[in-house]
Amino acid sequence: MAKPIAFATDAEWPQLTPSDQLAQAALHELGVEVAPVIWDAAVDWAQYRAVVIRSTWDYHTRAAEFSAWLNALQAAGVPVWNPLPVLRWNMHKRYLAELEAAGIRIVPSLWLAYGQPQPYAAVQQRGWAQAALKPLVSADSYHTYVIEDEAQWNTHQPEVLALGDAVVQEFMPEVQTVGEYSLLFFGDEYSHTVLKTPKHGDFRTQMGYGASTEAVEPAPELIAQAAHIVQTVSRLLDQPLAYARVDGILRDDVFYLMELELIEPNLFLDYSPGAAQHFARTLLSRLDT
Repeated sequence: MAKPIAFATDAEWPQLTPSDQLAQAALHELGVEVAPVIWDAAVDWAQYRAVVIRSTWDYHTRAAEFSAWLNALQAAGVPVWNPLPVLRWNMHKRYLAELEAAGIRIVPSLWLAYGQPQPYAAVQQRGWAQAALKPLVSADSYHTYVIEDEAQWNTHQPEVLALGDAVVQEFMPEVQTVGEYSLLFFGDEYSHTVLKTPKHGDFRTQMGYGASTEAVEPAPELIAQAAHIVQTVSRLLDQPLAYARVDGILRDDVFYLMELELIEPNLFLDYSPGAAQHFARTLLSRLDT
């Protein structure tokens, strides 16, 4: 019997999400079994054909342990998707600066180094009405704050910089009035899009904070902009991708990249008929190569 594929999860999500259950079923139809496995469990990972990073949604709070686990998978010769160089690159949000240097339009950003706080004047000089402050190793709006004045800056900057490097970005009000787009790609092919809208008075677009999610059909121009981002990453890293989620905001029909999710994104397979099958086929094609 062929080895199963491991879908890596975490202790809070030991079973597969509804989206990943669809991927499991699609792979089963193609003759491949999927086992959910907690990423830090004491198991022999070599028993699996490959490890696919799925709901390891605590990795950002245990970054050193997660990195050590990735190294152990590499040492054991276990294929990992997305590839290990992609995962390591995507863990630290400074990748956004690399993409900006490559011509990708990102949300305007000011980079902060661990142990080197900046005065509030550095933010004011940018002319932003509001700013968003977050760690550079984070997920799920972890220690993310909207900054409106110097008092908030002085309160939250030390907290965030105590965790490591950080970034402060222009707060885009479109995230509240329109929502955040998530465009899904499998390999280099576009699959589907969801629009995530925070609950009233909030800015966080995750469903755990009460945000709503709906399937939408974006304009071809938006898909093209997101596809260019995915192609740029593949070229920069010289690595194939099995999946990518491009998160961003539309302002005056121009797309601003907020996050590029290449580690453990919700793929929203349950929002698009056929998406699970598309993902399964792409994943197997990557494993075969």
